[in-house]
Amino acid sequence: MNNQLALNGVHGLHWNQSANINIESLTLDSDVTQSTFSDDSEFKIVIARSTLQECGVSPNKAVCMTIKGDSMKPILPDGTIVGVNLDGKRIINNEIYAFWHYNVIRIKQLSWNNDNTINIHSFNSSRKDETAYLEDMEIIGQVFTWSVFRKN
Repeated sequence: MNNQLALNGVHGLHWNQSANINIESLTLDSDVTQSTFSDDSEFKIVIARSTLQECGVSPNKAVCMTIKGDSMKPILPDGTIVGVNLDGKRIINNEIYAFWHYNVIRIKQLSWNNDNTINIHSFNSSRKDETAYLEDMEIIGQVFTWSVFRKN
């Protein structure tokens, strides 16, 4: 039995639509601009099944996505591939999530504010935190891993 799982990227994920791991890649825009979908690249991340199990991620609920933009640098720079648990929809303070926000897919650190709004945090210190209502967002899933490749 193979103890590793190759996670395919997600392509063409639309509002209120379930993701399917047997499709190509989706480029996410970590900045608040129009999302960019790419048909020309295909990628896979190989993750040990035991690692998924340790993370509490079901193999059929794991997808990977590529970040575009600098709002999450230096932790998640442009080109970072993130693994997303599609079952991880409950917001835990200071965890990182993929979510729809006004028809844009975003990857950000989220936390609850005292007034039951959501704080949307970018790691890039030049970006200001934002606040949103949960009903204005749709959580795709929690980021459980990422891979950063050095660019020359």
